[in-house]
Amino acid sequence: SALRRLTPTEYRNTVRDMFPGVSIPDVALATDLVVGGFDNSAEGQTVSPLLTENYQRAGVAIGAAVTGDLARWAPCTTNAAACAAQITELVAMRAQRRPLSTEERALFVGLVEATRAESGLGDAIAALVEALLMTPQFLYRPELGAVGRAAPAGLVALDDYELASRLSYFLWRSMPDEVLFDAAAAGELSDVALLEGHARRMLEDPRAHETIADLHAQWFQVRRVDALALDTTAFPEFDSALQDDTCISASPTDAPSATRTTWTFASPR
Repeated sequence: SALRRLTPTEYRNTVRDMFPGVSIPDVALATDLVVGGFDNSAEGQTVSPLLTENYQRAGVAIGAAVTGDLARWAPCTTNAAACAAQITELVAMRAQRRPLSTEERALFVGLVEATRAESGLGDAIAALVEALLMTPQFLYRPELGAVGRAAPAGLVALDDYELASRLSYFLWRSMPDEVLFDAAAAGELSDVALLEGHARRMLEDPRAHETIADLHAQWFQVRRVDALALDTTAFPEFDSALQDDTCISASPTDAPSATRTTWTFASPR
C-alpha cells in the first residue's frame, strides 16, 4: 500500500489522544496538495523545508506543553529512573502505534536517561516527545505486513497493530484507543467478526461522525458551495441562506486556498 503521512488533522488528533487531558498548543503545519478532491492522498504528500521546520517547532511546543502537565497523563511523576523508563515506554508505544523493539526501547530510554541525569524528568520527556514527533514511524503509517500470516495471492496480510491503525485512521483520523491496542495485543483483529465489532463500536464515537462528514465534504466538494455565484433569475431558490446551510465547515488549516474556485453558472443544466 502507499506510504501515507499524517495529514495536519491526523497529526493534531493523534497528539491530542497521545496526551489525554492536556491542552495541546495549536501548531501550524503546512498543508498538502489536494489530489482528486482529497487531502490525504499519498501523491500530494511532498515534504517541503517549511513543513520540516513546522514539525520541529511543533515538537518543541508540544513537548513543553505535555511536560508542564505530567500529572494529567503520565503514570508517574518522580525523577526516578524507573518512572522515566515507564513514561518513555508509554509515549514511544503511542507514537509508534505498536510495541517497541528491543533496539528502539534501548534508544529511547537512553535518550531520556542522558537528559534526565543532567536536567531532570521534565526536560527529558520534552526531548523525547520532540524526537518522537519527528520520527518517520510517527509521521507516516507504514504497513509492512504480518510475517507468516496467510493472504490471497498478490496480497500481504497486515498484522494486528497495522489493522488497528488502519481502522482508527479510517474512522477517527487518529491513533487507536486503548481498547483497540488491547485487541491488537490479543490478536483479535485478524478475526473478521471481531474486527467488525470494533468498527461498529468506533462508529458510535463522535470522532467517527466528524470523519464521515469530512469525507463527504471532500468527496462531493461541498465546501466549494460557498464560492458559487449563480444567476439569481435562473436559480431563484439559491440564496445566501441555502448557501450557508449547504456548506460544511472545515478547519482553515486543512482547506488550502488553492483549492477554492468560484464557479459561475448562467442557467441550469
